[in-house]
Amino acid sequence: MRYYFLALKKYAVFSGRATRSEFWYFYLFNFFFVFAIAFLSGIGAGMTNVSDNVAMLPADLFILATGVPAWAVLVRRCHDIGLNPWWSLVTLIPLGGLLVLIAIGTQDSQLGPNRYGANPKALGPEPVL
Repeated sequence: MRYYFLALKKYAVFSGRATRSEFWYFYLFNFFFVFAIAFLSGIGAGMTNVSDNVAMLPADLFILATGVPAWAVLVRRCHDIGLNPWWSLVTLIPLGGLLVLIAIGTQDSQLGPNRYGANPKALGPEPVL
């Protein structure tokens, strides 16, 4: 959970590098939060006869609120493996983007510093929030 809050703390920081842990924990917790919000909204819609579009508004707002940090952690992850940050835009392609996202997320960090900064693994553990 600390990696999720670390990514949120770096809300719009597109510089530097992000470890695999920071990347995957952010996306994992984000997925579960959206799922939980949508599930509860769906239950509420069924009990109150509200349309599905209105019921999913909280989940949509959460996705919009976490969109910038999700993109920022993806760009920092691209930096960590030595990719140009423009590769983050490939994830907008429906199926191929998911495969690229998985490929970016599973590669190990470049050893030592690269043009985007020092290796975050070499800096030691992240601070506990």
